Amino acid sequence: MPEKIVSSVKCRVSRITHHVSRITFFILLISAFILLVPACSLGNDASAQSTTPTPLPATSPTPTPTSPPPPPQVAYTPVATDTVSPIIVQRFPRRGEELQPDGSIELTFDRAMDQAATAGAFTLQVAAAPPQKVDGQITWPDPQGRTMRFTPGQPLDRATVYDAILTQSATAEDGAPLAEPFTFRFSTPGYLEVTQVMPADGTTNVETDATITVMFNRPVVALTSLEQAENFPQPLEFEPAVAGTGEWLNTSIYVFKPEKPMSGGTTFKVRVSPDLTDAAGQTVMAGAFEWSFTTQPPEVVFVSPTDGQTLVPIETPVRVTFNQPVDPQSVEINFSLNAGGFFGGGGVEGQFQVVGETLTFTPTERLEFDTTYQVTLAAGITSVAGGQGMVSPYTFSFTTVPLPKIVSTEPQNGERAAYPYTDFRITFNTPISPATVMPHISMIPPLPITPTEVYTYYSPWDNTFSIGFGAKPSTDYEVRITPGIEDPYGNKTQENLTVRFRTAPLPPTYQLRIPDLIGTYDAGLAARMIVSYVNLTDLNLRLFRLDPLLIQRPYWEWNDFAPAGGDLVREWSERLEAAVDKQSFHTIDLVEGGGALEPGLYYLEADSPQIPDDQYNDKQRHIMVVSETNLTLKTGQYDTLVWATNLASGQPTPGLEVTFFDDERSRLGTATTDASGVARLDLGKRDNRSAILAVVLPDANGNGFTAVAENWAQGISPYDFGLNNVTYGLPQYTAHIYTDRPIYRPGQTVNFKTILRTEDDVKFGRPDLRQVHLIVRNPNYETIVDQMMEVSPAGTLNGEVKLEDGAALGSYAIAIDFDNQYFEHYFQVSAYRAPEFEVTVDPAQTEAKRGESIAATINTSYFFGGPLAGADVSWNILAESYRFDPAQLGGYSFDDTDDPYVCFDCWWWYQDSVPQPVLSGSGQSDASGQLLIEVDGPELDSLLTAGSQKIIIEATATGLDNQVISGRAEVILHKGDYYSGLSPQEYVADAGEETAVDLVAVDWDANRLPAKELDVQIIRYEWVNTFVAEGGGGYWSSETKTELVDEFTVTTDS
Repeated sequence: MPEKIVSSVKCRVSRITHHVSRITFFILLISAFILLVPACSLGNDASAQSTTPTPLPATSPTPTPTSPPPPPQVAYTPVATDTVSPIIVQRFPRRGEELQPDGSIELTFDRAMDQAATAGAFTLQVAAAPPQKVDGQITWPDPQGRTMRFTPGQPLDRATVYDAILTQSATAEDGAPLAEPFTFRFSTPGYLEVTQVMPADGTTNVETDATITVMFNRPVVALTSLEQAENFPQPLEFEPAVAGTGEWLNTSIYVFKPEKPMSGGTTFKVRVSPDLTDAAGQTVMAGAFEWSFTTQPPEVVFVSPTDGQTLVPIETPVRVTFNQPVDPQSVEINFSLNAGGFFGGGGVEGQFQVVGETLTFTPTERLEFDTTYQVTLAAGITSVAGGQGMVSPYTFSFTTVPLPKIVSTEPQNGERAAYPYTDFRITFNTPISPATVMPHISMIPPLPITPTEVYTYYSPWDNTFSIGFGAKPSTDYEVRITPGIEDPYGNKTQENLTVRFRTAPLPPTYQLRIPDLIGTYDAGLAARMIVSYVNLTDLNLRLFRLDPLLIQRPYWEWNDFAPAGGDLVREWSERLEAAVDKQSFHTIDLVEGGGALEPGLYYLEADSPQIPDDQYNDKQRHIMVVSETNLTLKTGQYDTLVWATNLASGQPTPGLEVTFFDDERSRLGTATTDASGVARLDLGKRDNRSAILAVVLPDANGNGFTAVAENWAQGISPYDFGLNNVTYGLPQYTAHIYTDRPIYRPGQTVNFKTILRTEDDVKFGRPDLRQVHLIVRNPNYETIVDQMMEVSPAGTLNGEVKLEDGAALGSYAIAIDFDNQYFEHYFQVSAYRAPEFEVTVDPAQTEAKRGESIAATINTSYFFGGPLAGADVSWNILAESYRFDPAQLGGYSFDDTDDPYVCFDCWWWYQDSVPQPVLSGSGQSDASGQLLIEVDGPELDSLLTAGSQKIIIEATATGLDNQVISGRAEVILHKGDYYSGLSPQEYVADAGEETAVDLVAVDWDANRLPAKELDVQIIRYEWVNTFVAEGGGGYWSSETKTELVDEFTVTTDS
């Protein structure tokens, strides 16, 4: 049966799995792309034309084949149905395989054939129009006469497509013909070709240390060991010669790395030897492959000082960095440094140092002050490897620092409205020595003499020296600056400068002295308000009476509240008087002439014409609840209560109907105060916790109004008493979720169970739930299970999660949510290997005294019960500090740390120490799977830090299958036979008064020990603080001094 002709190119790219040194991922991606098109087998189709990423020089390339014509159409003659035709069971070349030019074609049949008839039925022709027959010889190498071999009379052409045809004239020995003609198409391999080079042909400005890369269309070397790779061909020849090393990144990519930078500005010709063959040794080059590239000449890439830089120190060396290592002699010849900038001047002598790409020129003498210098690098500077020199000259200039001079001050001389709390800043034209400034500064009024009231700061960024002297508003100052401020070279300023300025007064401000936006006031007292102010003379006020229901407005809605004009009760101005820049207080009567306001809700608004409307806090407002009754509110998760009392007498107020609202103005219900003035409202279950507002609305006569809100708590909230993590509601339910294992492999089943309970403080019960929502998420936070699950009458539910074979590895979450509550449990999915044996460490004793020897037995055993004999075992001993802190003696400190800054009662102070390795060893388990280790006590003790220690003995065993399993145990090494502890009865004592400290002696189990003598020392600590002056400023230094006050011995009682 004729084979189908495949019109598209089919390629089979094998993954390279053998290790090849220094293979980069980027190059492998390139090689995979290059190999995909030119190096794949083409089956029955012709070789497809490939496009190269870089232009290549014309060096005898392989002719581009034209597309072959369709396969030949061979005449078909039907065969009788009872005829058993011969079958071709194998042919060579196989499907998709290329045939070497000197190869032969073989056809193998299922029976002996009529050799003459079969040979006459075979034709090989070039797939062309018209087809070209290929002559050759047919032989039958198989003694049974089943295999026919066709050998061309001369080698086949490379990169050519051929058609093999066997007509139905071919018959078996019994005369049975083929059932149908047999045809197949194959191709011969082309030449070994270069598909890409880097740098590409004709590239200029190539870096002198560039790597040269060549890519071929076929594998040139085989995958083999690193040792055999040393015998791989080195196909490149350079002109001029370049020393270096080459290596094959993979089978078809070769890279060459120069041993040292190539010469700059040089054209290199590179040749690939025509004798190079592919890995099989059968495909050759059509001829030598050549290309060329040119390296970049030396160029300047960085200079220091930079071009045009000013304020350059006079001892600054000149540094020039080139794009490649340069020749020191050529640099020295072509370098000049001249004073006078671009207008010429004297040359500067100095010393040259060239290291790689960098030239450093150090002038022999200091440069001149305030002088422009020009650096010239003439053309012709060559690289260290020679070649063309720098093409164009390079010049740059810089200017040195001038002699010191004061440029400006802030405030300026004559300024009359400086910032009230201004610093005094002096800006210089050059860097100065900060320590020389303050001795030349005097001020009227005089500067404060204490270091804490004067601070100085020097900014090298803009050469500004700042003095913070505690300026006061509305004050005249005179600053005198005398000559003598020095630069780093000892040059001094010559100016004798006096700066006089006045600070501005403080801006007008005021503040209504109110506790919060909303306040409650006694209707039986005069309505007054206190205002504090600075430099303010006029205050405008407006008082409005509001509808009591407006008390429901949330806080944020009062910011843009505009009361109606008809609600205005009073509008007036207050004339304020006070000393300039001094805070003063003024009492405002809200009722003209004094007096009380009627019960109700009021809105007070204040502003001043002296404060711009766009200034922060230009308008202040206050909401006033004026009432004869005070309400105290207490809220819980499910209920709330109000206690009403008369503000005048303090007695409970019964019979008040209290209406409760939430902060969304929703009415929650009403309750009436009882004889005790208490009204309680059951809120039921609230999903969203919101602030409660309790209001007593006025009667028909407008009396009785009062209100209180949960968020009117400025100064009395839990936060004000240090309770920062208050939970304003208890959960109604609790849940416990667990799985049968903490870790699973992909493809396994996770069994889980959940227990649900109602929670009322410390009482738990079965929930009245029917269903809960179950969600299971993978490590990518993708939901893999989302369903409703039934809850049993016992308040439990259970199920399973089948993990896929390719499940993602990581942490999974099983979560249930119901009734706005959410619970979750995590388990791990890992591609782990289940251990076949375990390792345990059994120390001879779990506690010992420091200096005593310790021993431990390492046990290795299979999980099925047998010992793991002859296993390699390594062990390590790690140590970390141990803090003796028995819970029953929490008031005592057993630490001997002599540090007054340590908070002994702060649990968060102590951080877990990191275990440090101190000893290690190795051995083998015996026939019973055990290894005994013994550690010398004095040797171990010498390796430990002070105090009690926790020793971790860690053992690792390697099984016969190279599986590694570890086990560990701990031993406490106490610093003594017993511990002594101290507990002061008070932490702050009055001087001259007696104070007491309790002492205790306990054993390692915290049992009190009688008749133990304890040596006691009383030490006095004193902290001496000293100001250290330094460079126009200074810092505080603190030193701790200790003094032994007393020492004695006490004995613990029974």
